[in-house]
Amino acid sequence: MYVGGELDIATTPQLERTLSQSQARLVVLDLRELAFIDSCGIHAIINAGIRARQAGRRLVLVRVPSDVDRILTLT
Repeated sequence: MYVGGELDIATTPQLERTLSQSQARLVVLDLRELAFIDSCGIHAIINAGIRARQAGRRLVLVRVPSDVDRILTLT
């Protein structure tokens, strides 16, 4: 799944809906086109990872821009 542009308070609900509807054992989020992420986007990704682990699934982030990676690492 590709996530691009801005992941913020306006766009996070769409990502959350999409992730919650997925029944895949492995979900890969390709973030190479992500230009901006706010606390809502970070919260959505972290919660999706927690829910995936609780359900015996995996959420993997790939091609994370360096500034986004820094934010996620600090979080």
